[in-house]
Amino acid sequence: MDQQLVDLSMQLNSYAAVKSRFITARQSETNYIEFKEKHDSRSPDLHQDDSKNFAKTLSAFSNSDGGLLVWGIRTRRIDGRDVVWTIKPIVRVEEFAERLRDSLLNALMPQNHLVQIEAIKNRVGNGFVKCLIPDGTLPPYRSMFDREYWTRLDDRSVKLEHYHIRDLMQRHALPDLRFMVISQGRDVGADGDIELK
Repeated sequence: MDQQLVDLSMQLNSYAAVKSRFITARQSETNYIEFKEKHDSRSPDLHQDDSKNFAKTLSAFSNSDGGLLVWGIRTRRIDGRDVVWTIKPIVRVEEFAERLRDSLLNALMPQNHLVQIEAIKNRVGNGFVKCLIPDGTLPPYRSMFDREYWTRLDDRSVKLEHYHIRDLMQRHALPDLRFMVISQGRDVGADGDIELK
């Protein structure tokens, strides 16, 4: 995963940091950053729309170069791009983060075990959830909500076509080659060559 993305995730360590980094700068979505507004920010329960958005984004980032998903932010389409518009903090955000963690087992196939989910809360327990999703080592990854394969393209999640899925499978089928060098003696020839086996 890109080190800049990991660093960004680490910098988002407070409610104020999320506001200043994304709201003030009017951050737009990219191939590596996605924002989601929870279906009902007044409840930590995982709504069907939340499950769908989570599974789709897990699949898309796992099948591409990884990315950061931030919950609790509303976007607006401006000049063909989704741009942060306002914050929609989630009530009892730690509970929502726990529900996302619990849903990982049923959201993605195969599992991407390196996903990190963390709540970012204010003093009363409301806030945002950041999900750092690395690119997967066992592609392709399928959203178990809609049984589709997704990837990131042009700052959004798009369905993978059959030939893309086939290519991902064939890339994974290549062997992991390793080699060991064994010297055949300590004598160096007149020309300086050493025979290796």
